[in-house]
Formats: sequence, structure tokens, C-alpha cells
Amino acid sequence: MSEDALSLWAAVCALAFFVASGGLALTSIGVSRRRSVSTGAARQVLALAASVGAALVVTRLVFDHDGDQAVLLAGASAFFSTVVLAASTERLTTLATVIVAGVVGALLPSMVEVVHLEWPDRVDVDGRTVDVGALIGAIAVGAGAMAVVVSALTGPRLGRFGRGEHRLIPGWSVPVAAVGTIIGAPSLAVASSGIAVSVLGESLTADDLIAACLSGVSAAVAGTFVGGLVGLGGSGRIGATSAIRGAWGGTIAAAAWMIDEVWWLGAIAGVVGAVAALLGHRWATRARIDDPVGVIGAFGSAGATAVLLPGFWGGGYGVVDGGVSDQLIAQIVALVAIVGSAVVAATVVGGILRAVRLLRIDRRTEIVGLDDIRDRRVVRRTIEQ
Repeated sequence: MSEDALSLWAAVCALAFFVASGGLALTSIGVSRRRSVSTGAARQVLALAASVGAALVVTRLVFDHDGDQAVLLAGASAFFSTVVLAASTERLTTLATVIVAGVVGALLPSMVEVVHLEWPDRVDVDGRTVDVGALIGAIAVGAGAMAVVVSALTGPRLGRFGRGEHRLIPGWSVPVAAVGTIIGAPSLAVASSGIAVSVLGESLTADDLIAACLSGVSAAVAGTFVGGLVGLGGSGRIGATSAIRGAWGGTIAAAAWMIDEVWWLGAIAGVVGAVAALLGHRWATRARIDDPVGVIGAFGSAGATAVLLPGFWGGGYGVVDGGVSDQLIAQIVALVAIVGSAVVAATVVGGILRAVRLLRIDRRTEIVGLDDIRDRRVVRRTIEQ
């Protein structure tokens, strides 16, 4: 592809990241309480500004990336800051929201550099690569790791967990959450291909881009189907939220084989990613980590799936199709490096905010924000226990 075409596509992908961010924010609003909607939307705008600003500063001043890469990483930062904040929806203060988003924006370009350092010899193999497609999954793992730490430090919503059991807190509107997913997941599929553009450059072809987009969309559809199928045993709301988590998880997992001529591999990755997303959410719930949207599973677990899958199968460098383990080892090393840096950063920032009591809103504010008087009574009984 020509340089002008690559620049145009990078801009389109950056815009797609912002659209995906809006879709995920809408999903988060849909599963939040009604009275949390207006404040949540306002905080999201501040978070986007903080993450984009931090990303632009780091990419231009620290890593000296050009305009296309800087804009693309800024869009990715906006999206993944939304991921981290979604796990602690309704609980973070405005100041904590802005600070956490800024940290994500500053850390994400560093994550990309870490991956490039770990995979220097895999960037261009016959004009294509398997692991670069998984780069978006590696970034998702970092966001998922930060989401776990921030949500754990913030603590669950009042009334979410009782004595040895968890209580389902009704959201505002599942249809709104579904619309957010319908908008966001395909946009994320398009945006993910932009990461490959930033790495492969002129060796990327139009056919690669089409295959990447089709791979992501097919993964979202497959993930939605698997999530909905798993949720059939519960109520309508449980089934819908499972489908939503499956869609996001499937889209992320599609990054494993995104730059590949066989686009339907995305559907296979989508099924695996959806299962990983649902298992990750189940783990978080059992660990008493309150994650209303399910981003810990949909991005953390599914992101790990996207990173590891090419190590087993892909381009003749996998354990199964190539009989070698170098690719898998390189990806595991990068995965550990990213998770480690994300956990350390989130622990330090979140720990400081918690120590000075600026991380979470106060109990009175949270109780007043409950929609149903019955919810308030349950919360008060939970506090008394």
C-alpha cells in the first residue's frame, strides 16, 4: 500500500478506536444504575481527554513516533482507558477517573514498545506476521490486569456481595448496553487492523486489511452466539450480558489470526475468546471483584488467548503447525512483561489514591445514587452486617 493510503487507513482506525470507546462506554452505562448515567458520561469525557493527552505526550516526546502512529496510539489509549474504568464503574471519584485514564494513556505506548522489543525478529516474515496481529491482544491483557487491580482496590458496589453470596444488581437498560456493543465491537475489529498497519507499513496489502476486518467481525458474531448460548440457562438479562461479554471477548481474540488470508480463523478465535471471557468473568465474581461489564474476562482473559493462540498455530511458527516453541516462548515473555508493568503501575497509583481517600466515592453518595428504595435497604443491611 502507498504511504498516503496507509496514513488514511491509520486515521480511519484511530477514529474507529474512538467509536469503539463510545460503544464500550454506552455498554457500561447500560449496566449501571440510572442515576449514575449522567455523572458516568461526564467522567468518561474527562477520561478520554486525559488518556489521549497523556498518550500524545509520551508517543511524541518519549518514543518520537510520527503523526500517524501517535494518533493511532492515542485512539487506542482512549479505548483501553475506557476498559480499565469500566471495571470500577459507579465507584471511582472524578479525580481518580482522570488520573487512572492518564496513567493508561501514558503506559499503553510503553506496552507497545515492550512487545516490539520482545518480538524484533518476527516483524516481517514474507510480508506478514502472526504475532503482530496479536499485539492488540497483548495491550488488552495489560488493560485487563490494570482493571483487576483498580477494581480490587476500589472494592465492590455496596450490596453486591453478602455473606458468602453475590447479588445481581439491576442495571439501567440492557438494550442500551447491547446497542453499545453492536456499535463498539465491529469498530474495535476495524481499529485492531490499524495496529498491524503501524507495524507492517507498506508491506501490508488491501487484501490483508479486508481479511483483518472480516476476521474481527466474524469473531464478534461467533462470540455473541457462544455467550448467548451459555447464558440461556439464566434469566433474559443474564443471557444478554453473557452475549455482550462474548462479543467483546471474541473480537479481542480475533487479533490472534487477524493478518491472515483465511479470515474465518477469526470465527474460531472468537469462540475460544468468548469462552475465555466468560470464564474470566466467573473467576472475578468468585474472587469478589465487582466487574459489572465483564471487561476483566472480555479483555484480560480473551487478550491472553489472542496472544497465546499464534504460539500454537500460525504461519508455520507454532507448536502445532511448525513443531517449534520459539514463537510461543517469545509471546509468553512479552505477556508477562506487560502484565507485570500494568499491575505495578495500577497498584502504585491506585494504592496512593486509596491511601489519601481519593479513590472511591463516599458511601452516602453511593446510597443516594441507588434507584430503588429496596436496593437502599439491602445496602444498609449489608453495611450493618
